Amino acid sequence: MLGAFLFSGDAIYKPISVLSGGEKSRLALAKILMQESNLLILDEPTNHLDIITKELFQRALLKYSGTILIVSHDRFFLDNLITRVIEIRDGRIYDYPGNYSYFIEKRAQLLAESNNGNLSTKTKRAEQSKLKVKTLDKLKKRKEAEERNRIYRQNKDILDKLKSVEERIKEAEKKKVGVESQLCDPIILKDSKKVQSLMIDLKKYNHELTALAKISKELILKINP
Repeated sequence: MLGAFLFSGDAIYKPISVLSGGEKSRLALAKILMQESNLLILDEPTNHLDIITKELFQRALLKYSGTILIVSHDRFFLDNLITRVIEIRDGRIYDYPGNYSYFIEKRAQLLAESNNGNLSTKTKRAEQSKLKVKTLDKLKKRKEAEERNRIYRQNKDILDKLKSVEERIKEAEKKKVGVESQLCDPIILKDSKKVQSLMIDLKKYNHELTALAKISKELILKINP
């Protein structure tokens, strides 16, 4: 189970207190799925999850044999997972046996039909057109989300390397600032050997930052749209 949530090697022995926010989220999700139950109730489960964790969580839920009740605004997540939508509207419950896209399409159809007896022909056409635009807009957003996920999966290795380089840049910049701060200290400036050592460190960090910036640029150019 831990391997499915990207915990491997020495990472499985880390204390929880030293885990990053993303690692803690993955661990919490793994813990939920390991509990013996036939019903999961999830309230906005994808909030604050990165793309990788969200995809791992979705795969795990697809293998879950029990019933899952989800409240979520993440339409792409819902569309690839749910098989039934419950809508509460105007004091009534509406049941749609399908995914989120089916719900959007069926709801628009039902609303249009319910207004047939009350609207003039002109008004009905305008209302149907409005519903169609809304439906198309939602489908467009879903396709855009799918495209973003496709691009991410296609470039995952490059993005992982880019993230690593960015972390190294932050670390080098932090060390450089520390050296520059020491070089502004009047007491240290009186120690010529110390100053010479700090100047060597400063030069080293400048070279490192230049090299990392070049690597970062090359990785960005390799990203496929």
